Amino acid sequence: MDQPNIILIVLDTLRKDVLSMYGGNAYTPNLNEFAKDAVVFPNPVAPSPWTVPSHMSFFTGKYAIEHSVHEDNEMIFGIDIDKKVFEYSGKFFWEILNNKGYNTLSFSANPYISPDSGFNKNWNYIRSNFIYYPINYENIIEEYIGYGKKTSKMFLNFFKKGDLKSILRYLNTYRNVKKYLKINNFPLLKGSDLIVKDVINSCVKEPFFIFLNFMEVHEPLTNYEMYRDVYALHYLDLLNLKNIPKNKINLIKNNYIKALRNLDEQIGLLIKFLKNRKIYDDSLIIITSDHGQALKESRKFSYYGHGNFLYNELIEVPLIIKFPKNKKIQIKKGYQSLVKIPSLIFNTIEDNIVDDVTSKTVFSESYGIIHDLHKLSKLGIFPKSVDLEKIKNTIFYPRKAVYKNGYKLVINGLNGEIDEFLYKGKEIKPEENKDVLEDLLDELYIFKGTEKFVVRK
Repeated sequence: MDQPNIILIVLDTLRKDVLSMYGGNAYTPNLNEFAKDAVVFPNPVAPSPWTVPSHMSFFTGKYAIEHSVHEDNEMIFGIDIDKKVFEYSGKFFWEILNNKGYNTLSFSANPYISPDSGFNKNWNYIRSNFIYYPINYENIIEEYIGYGKKTSKMFLNFFKKGDLKSILRYLNTYRNVKKYLKINNFPLLKGSDLIVKDVINSCVKEPFFIFLNFMEVHEPLTNYEMYRDVYALHYLDLLNLKNIPKNKINLIKNNYIKALRNLDEQIGLLIKFLKNRKIYDDSLIIITSDHGQALKESRKFSYYGHGNFLYNELIEVPLIIKFPKNKKIQIKKGYQSLVKIPSLIFNTIEDNIVDDVTSKTVFSESYGIIHDLHKLSKLGIFPKSVDLEKIKNTIFYPRKAVYKNGYKLVINGLNGEIDEFLYKGKEIKPEENKDVLEDLLDELYIFKGTEKFVVRK
């Protein structure tokens, strides 16, 4: 067969359990229609609970333990995750596609995958359409940071300096930003419409590989979030220092589904375009997500957001693959690792269309806090009474998860203690399942290799 066109679509932050094809109640008619032509894999597991390490795994075919682009629990003054991507010496799979004659294009609403990020190298074309979401005063006009972090303090200093011109400029910019966001239906639409228009208006030489990242269901999802410091909102709630009101959480949950509906409409327009161009049938189209989203479920650490933890709602994501000529395949028993996306793509190019993503055992990893606690403390996010080292070691410790035969085990990488032990999603007791526990510990021990990560044996 001729080389198929390839489209990889990442619906950023989408957990699988909201989709009707996975038992959810979200209204996604276009995704449902697409699924009729595709193979819906039942047990996909993201390799990481946040954007950068997961995308790195998609693009390299390696777990975070292998590509080393991840957060670091031992950090004191923070890390530049982009720097780690820039310093990666291996090849991304689209670079291999370049050598096979593919025209490679990236359209992204995510600032982590942009012309300025470490994921920018050797595309034939890369473009970003994102509205950067921390929409609060100090982020709108950085030149005014010297006047103070809080709005009230900024205006007080403006008046003290008699700088009325800056007040007017500031207010005008803020008003224009709000107007722009309202026109573009932000925060329930975050640029997917612009990306789809770009794809539709592009004259793409075949064969092509197109990567798309859509951010609709990523926070913020409400005005309540938009005008607050996003880090303060998440971390203060997690630490029970200032909880997000229940009515706001309910609104966030409702808007998550509304934003998904908007995204589904854009997916429908994209698929219609592919069909009109007569390139849909012979294309390999992969729809998945880099991670899910915790929505304050009852857990050991009740949480709104993503990163840090390995709960099901954070790492169990959709995987829907339409093979060329809509070919159906037999799905093997086990779990789907998104690390195997490059392998599946290369096999499909060679007309070897089989289930190349399912394994008996899969893993997911978190290496600790994804933001610099010390920097956040200096910004006044945390009260001075908060013991940063203590919460780092008691909440934000490194974790690894293993799935096998219906069981899931998550352990604390600092001391080897069990974080989660589940069978078919239900908590079970270690003392009543000793043989299973030992088997899963063996799997984790082999997986972690020589890494400094405690697996109690």
